[in-house]
Amino acid sequence: MNIDGVGHEQASGTVEYMHQNNHELMWLATLPHKIGVAGFLGTAIFSPFIVWHANTAIWFQENFVAGPNISSTNDMAIPEAEDLQTALETGIWTWNWMDAPVGAACFIFVALAYTRGQMHNLRWRPYTDKIRQLRARRLVGRFPQYNTKLVENYSLSDEW
Repeated sequence: MNIDGVGHEQASGTVEYMHQNNHELMWLATLPHKIGVAGFLGTAIFSPFIVWHANTAIWFQENFVAGPNISSTNDMAIPEAEDLQTALETGIWTWNWMDAPVGAACFIFVALAYTRGQMHNLRWRPYTDKIRQLRARRLVGRFPQYNTKLVENYSLSDEW
């Protein structure tokens, strides 16, 4: 680094220090992505059980759908045990209360996927780009002795 008047060995240490500064707080910046991944993965794993597994479906129905005191003439009432012997029988019953939320969720996911695809085509990445710009400005502020554009470009090109 010509500005510091140091050799390659010490300059490599400075670049590593810049790298560490550039990745500071990235755990916080990536937290929304990680929460989304964990939440949707949990939903993907749990969903089949609340539709086709009788005991899980009964628990879900009692705690989140209608409660244990529902009328036995209602479509949402828990069927007799002999009517829940197979996953398909359980699915027929749970579909009474799963149809609307699953249908709405599917439509929402399709709309969001389409929107994401169009944003990708237009190279719009509002959250990611904002975080990258903030990170670059922070790094430039921490290393004002170096060329601003060079430090900014380094930060922007550095992977998460």
